[in-house]
Amino acid sequence: MADEKTGILLLSHGSRLDDGEEVIKAYKEMYVEEFPDMPVEYGFMEIRKPGIPETIRKLTEENDLDRIIVVPVFVAHGLHTKRDIPGLLGIESDYEEDDHGHHHHHHDHDEEEVEFDGEIILTDPLGVDRRMFEIIKDRVSEHL
Repeated sequence: MADEKTGILLLSHGSRLDDGEEVIKAYKEMYVEEFPDMPVEYGFMEIRKPGIPETIRKLTEENDLDRIIVVPVFVAHGLHTKRDIPGLLGIESDYEEDDHGHHHHHHDHDEEEVEFDGEIILTDPLGVDRRMFEIIKDRVSEHL
């Protein structure tokens, strides 16, 4: 495991506004600053480029990777993290379609397949974390 070459894909939802790209790009830069030897890229699930296949291609063209860790920089699990992202990555999902009914895909770039024969690991989203709560408190205190 230790000698495996690992790349990281920081995954954002994607938006027509630039704000989300500025945030995910800043996280990539922080990661590179702290771990300069770790291949890291950011990409988007939908709406914005680069998409998932494009980002994985960039990671693998520039590095001989054995695995890619995909981190959805989302607050919580939802249909995107349980169903859509695993589908776009071509990995197994434990999500079972029932009568959630709601299906809003507007992937501009999901026709392209992910081409990578190594291991793809999809982490949980950010979730409940005391560090996130500290940020929430900071946002509130700015206005008290």
